[in-house]
Formats: sequence, structure tokens, C-alpha cells
Amino acid sequence: MPSKEKREQDLKRDKLSVNQQKFIDNLAKTGNQTRSYMDAYNNDNENTSAGAASVLIRKPKINAAFQEKLKELEKLTVLTVEQRRLKLSEEAINGAKASDRIKAVDVLNKMEGIYIDKIEADTTVNIDIAGAAKEWAE
Repeated sequence: MPSKEKREQDLKRDKLSVNQQKFIDNLAKTGNQTRSYMDAYNNDNENTSAGAASVLIRKPKINAAFQEKLKELEKLTVLTVEQRRLKLSEEAINGAKASDRIKAVDVLNKMEGIYIDKIEADTTVNIDIAGAAKEWAE
């Protein structure tokens, strides 16, 4: 059985620094490694931050903590996008009422961005070429 000192050393070794935790939190929210590193480590150099973030996320301790953070966030979501698509697809195929099936298809189309609003405009533009040429000559 490991000694108390050994367990404390292991916990200390495995514990993330404040900057590392901030990096992981930002990365889980934004998905942007460079910006997350810049914010966590107060680094204004984008190139340096990009390289440092890439190295940092490859560290097993950091990567494991990041994956755990993603799992936590996933649990907070009622349904993931994929789960919602699946439920709506099932409703579109197996819905009891035609109106329910139509509504499910409508929502799926909106999720996919299939509906695009097209606006036609009939406009007239008057261009005074003579006046513009006179201004340029002056």
C-alpha cells in the first residue's frame, strides 16, 4: 500500500495548474487551441501560442483532462445534435399523425439549413458620370 506521502505526490503531480485548467475550459467552450492558450497564458503572439497549444494538448495529463471536460459538458446537454436528428428522423418516418411527420421534416430541414430565403429586388440606380468626371478633373 502506498504511503501517504506517495499518494500526495501523485495527486500533486496529476493536478493541473490554474493556467492548464483555464486552457482546457476555454478549449472545451471554443474549440480553438490558439485562442485558448493565448487567454490562459496571457500570450499575445499567435504563432507562439499555436505551437505551445499544440504541444500542451498532446500531453497525456492535459488531453485526458480535456476529454473528461468534454464528457462533462456532453452530460449537461439534454440531447446532442445527432440525437435530436435521430429522434426527429424517427418521428418523420413513424409519426402517428401526418402533421407530426411534416413538422419533424420541417425541423430537420431547418437544422440542415435547407431553407434559404430568396429576396428579389427591382431597383434603379442613377449614376451621374458627367458630374463624377468633373469632380475628378478638379
